[in-house]
Amino acid sequence: NATISPKGISDSDIQITPYSGIYDGAPHAAISSVTGCPDGCTIKYSIDGTNWKDDCPTVKSVADAANTSVYIQISKENYTPWTSKPQNATISPKGISDSDIQITPYSGIYDG
Repeated sequence: NATISPKGISDSDIQITPYSGIYDGAPHAAISSVTGCPDGCTIKYSIDGTNWKDDCPTVKSVADAANTSVYIQISKENYTPWTSKPQNATISPKGISDSDIQITPYSGIYDG
């Protein structure tokens, strides 16, 4: 009897790019891209490392991005499933520019 062991997926092949941007109020997938997977692989996402979903979780605010860790699992028939370390998106605070601020000083006649 022949024995064929599953092939492993190498850490060095997988490139994960978490989302990085400035706050704009819109939801963004926490992971922008996953590359280096074997052709035909399945990618799943989890925020707890246990419950896996097809859709990547989204983040919307600075705190949301910092507090939402995402695990990526890559699987394919005849391969040992590969799971990433937790990944976090980065949403930077939006600056407030001088042109955004309208200050109107009080103007009037003294009325006591």
